[in-house]
Amino acid sequence: GEEMCRIDRCKSNAVYCVHQIYGIYADNKPMNAMFQKSTEMWKQVASDMNAHYHLWSASDLEALMKQRYPQYWDM
Repeated sequence: GEEMCRIDRCKSNAVYCVHQIYGIYADNKPMNAMFQKSTEMWKQVASDMNAHYHLWSASDLEALMKQRYPQYWDM
């Protein structure tokens, strides 16, 4: 996800990435219909703008924090 969102990849577009987060509580609850629809709509918006779309999960966010911001992980 991160490599796709580098500014130098999309200089001609004001929006580089569309981010959404789901499952932050790691409770394994399935997406409800409203969030599923929102996800599909934002994917289409990203595609229309030639931007990358990324849906972050709890494990994605944990990995990002541990890799890029380890000084904040114990907070």
